[in-house]
Amino acid sequence: MPITIPEELEDIGAERDALMADAAEAIIPPAESPYNVKAMEALSDALKQIADVLGVELEVSEYTEAATVLDPQVQQFLLMIDRAAEDYGSPLPVDLEALKSDAELTTITAALLELAADEGFAEFLAGEPGENDQVEIEISGPGPVVEEDYDFAGRM
Repeated sequence: MPITIPEELEDIGAERDALMADAAEAIIPPAESPYNVKAMEALSDALKQIADVLGVELEVSEYTEAATVLDPQVQQFLLMIDRAAEDYGSPLPVDLEALKSDAELTTITAALLELAADEGFAEFLAGEPGENDQVEIEISGPGPVVEEDYDFAGRM
């Protein structure tokens, strides 16, 4: 039985996707000069490898000519993986805000390929706890409570 999504929810989803695309475009600036097609394709392939690790399908239209802006889906997925890599403790070597040329794109692509091959990262993305994972909770407060005996009656 096919699943039907109410039109209202489809509209909300489309609005959310548009907001995400706008946010990604605001964070990842256009390149100073057009990206090389091979560099963009390599980035897409690296992101597809990570998508495979996640068990999701990332559809990216093929790059046929140099461009200064990455595909919106690539931008959004790249933002998500950037955050995941940072949370994993292996941040991408280039801030996405500084992505302005093929050199940065190639550096990020190499880091993504390493993450895609990292079994620990795959486990992290899957949400499976590792053998040595420990959760540390630090509780801080105003300090110890000191009780004082004050003689209010004596003041009167």
